[in-house]
Amino acid sequence: MITKFVGGGFGCKGSAWSHVLIAALAAKQLGRPVKIALTRPQMFGMVGGRPLTRQKISAAATSEAG
Repeated sequence: MITKFVGGGFGCKGSAWSHVLIAALAAKQLGRPVKIALTRPQMFGMVGGRPLTRQKISAAATSEAG
């Protein structure tokens, strides 16, 4: 199984990313709220410092009824 996107944001360390700062500056300039919208792949790309990991999972089953 290969999964490209796993996790719920744990480990981001709470640092402010550049797009958050830009949105705050834009909101201040416009005088109204600004919404940041990232695609799922963008959430795991260069907008954060998430290390690459590799997991190996094994699964087995039998045809016997439990």
